[in-house]
Amino acid sequence: MPRTELIRRLADLDPVTPAACFVLLWTYFRHDEVGLPAVENRVRAQWGHVLRLPAPDLSAKDLLSVLNELQAQSGEPFDVLALQILKGLDALLNEGDPQDFDNAELMGIDGELHTVRSRNNFLASHGDVTWARRQGLSLAAYCPRFMVVPSHPVQGFRIVSRSLSSWGTRYLQDRLHAERESLRIMLWPLQCPLDYLAFEEMVKKPPPLHVSLDQLRNEPVIQAEVRSALEEARKEKVTLLILPELSIPPATALDIRRALAAQGVDGYPILTLFGCSHRRNDSGDLDVNEAVLLGPDGSELYRHRKLAPFTDYAGGEDYPCGENLETGEIVAVLECSLGNLTPLICLDLFNAAVRDVLTRSHGNLFAVPSLSPKTSAHQTAASDLQGRLLASTFVCNHWNDEKPHHQSTSFYQVPVSQGRQFHVSPSAPGAGKPYLLFKLGRLKK
Repeated sequence: MPRTELIRRLADLDPVTPAACFVLLWTYFRHDEVGLPAVENRVRAQWGHVLRLPAPDLSAKDLLSVLNELQAQSGEPFDVLALQILKGLDALLNEGDPQDFDNAELMGIDGELHTVRSRNNFLASHGDVTWARRQGLSLAAYCPRFMVVPSHPVQGFRIVSRSLSSWGTRYLQDRLHAERESLRIMLWPLQCPLDYLAFEEMVKKPPPLHVSLDQLRNEPVIQAEVRSALEEARKEKVTLLILPELSIPPATALDIRRALAAQGVDGYPILTLFGCSHRRNDSGDLDVNEAVLLGPDGSELYRHRKLAPFTDYAGGEDYPCGENLETGEIVAVLECSLGNLTPLICLDLFNAAVRDVLTRSHGNLFAVPSLSPKTSAHQTAASDLQGRLLASTFVCNHWNDEKPHHQSTSFYQVPVSQGRQFHVSPSAPGAGKPYLLFKLGRLKK
């Protein structure tokens, strides 16, 4: 029984720490035999609303006595008190230094290891939005500051938490903290078409089983536009610049690094994320599709490998055509002052298995290079993640439409009172700005 296991593990704790208790209680309420519906019925009957559940004013000194009181309870009173203690622990953890448990892997009642991570919903703090915390049936209603993230694989993927001190330099983190009042994120979908040889292969009848987007025949044109994007991002003092999936061949990637290196650690954009063209894996039998995150001086901060390959069924299921990938297995959450940054690539955002992993993570700032004829599925996924995690999603999408098409628009979605979205479609040269720029000031008005 979960309750018996919870009591046993609480009694075995040595030492009894707030983080260790938090993990045990969190995993107790996530157990299939417990759940929240019955407990919340009791909470509503007694206090009227789940957000009115009182929490004990805990301190590390009196935690043991509160746990002893819990063990003396049974039935519904046990679960209600356990939920109150969990809510109190969320507040108690907020009073301490997260570095005290940053690297601690703690056992849940499921026998698996977990970590305690800060939600850090920075962008959402500037809006007023209905999400899981207000609706109940979610531990977010009781734990708005922290959550428990599994250290073990979920659906075959690993969630890797990168704390402030584990990626980038201290100076970079200080710069990102200073951007909290002037955050700007630029999506540059590319006006120029990506003239890959493989696109001609895909329209053949029947198409090939696999295609590699690794031979870009108009790279000088793309390279020139990318330079323009970097220059515009510099002028606009952009915090994060995002370019589309599979849009940057090796020579152009090197050009980006050189341009950033020339400006040094004080330049803009502070972060640059772009999708690399396909390349062969180390064994030479599969492709890899990666997005690279660079710092202001061109140094590589993180490299995300696509988790879910794309397949096109224009010729029917008998003639699939798509990527032949060695896919990645890691969802990385890069913690910083602006939120919990999680780079993804296109289908990663809305693949059902991957999305289950995302909702178990503490990621809430999803940066997504994309190459897709439609972004409707991306937008649906962004809405779902906003509701569950209070997340913001930025999708920079390119598609070689003969005419700009609303279905392939780039967009961002941030948690504001109306849940509104802002869109940009690839436009013809001279038809306005070729990018979409999010400014935090819009949320503050």
